[in-house]
Formats: sequence, structure tokens, C-alpha cells
Amino acid sequence: MRTFEDSLAGFLAAAQVKVDAGFNDFPGQSGSIAVDNTNAPRYLRIVKTTYVNQNSNGRSAYCFIDKTTGNVYKAAGWSSPETKNPRSNIYADDFGVSGVTEYGTVYLR
Repeated sequence: MRTFEDSLAGFLAAAQVKVDAGFNDFPGQSGSIAVDNTNAPRYLRIVKTTYVNQNSNGRSAYCFIDKTTGNVYKAAGWSSPETKNPRSNIYADDFGVSGVTEYGTVYLR
């Protein structure tokens, strides 16, 4: 079984590919995702930063990851996840990237 750190790194890399693909049709714009609150006790906030001509244009909560289970949750707001319905898990074969899009977590149907 992979470690949490390896699974998180795999998730971040795979999710970044989706974010990059979302900007293919927008020259001069890009986005990056990163862990924002590394010292959080339980939930890591993954933040998406958008750039226009290499200048930061805003940040948003992309998703939250539960450090104890690896579950990926939709952001209920900037500071907390919606914990009722995990969208995926970073320990899955695809690092949990099936639960996110270029904008954030997938919506439940």
C-alpha cells in the first residue's frame, strides 16, 4: 500500500493535468493547485490559484482531503469540507482523480 505522502503527490499531479487541460483554450491563463494548510489537524485544503499573464488572479478551495482516510471532499467554503459524501479516495488506483474536474470536485447526481 502506498503512503499518504505518495498518494497525495499522485493526486496533486493527476489533478494538475486536469487543471492544465481546462486552460488549453485560454492563451495567457493558467492555474495551479497546491496544499494550503499543511499543519491542519485533519483536513488538508487543496487550493487552486488562477493566473492571467503570470499574475495571480485569485484563489479558491479546490477540495479537501481527509488525512486519516484519504477521502476527497467537496469544499463547503474556504475553511471547511462538506463531509457527508466523499467524492473519491487518494488511495484508489487513479489517486482519486476520478472525483475531481478542472474546477474542483465532481457534483453528485
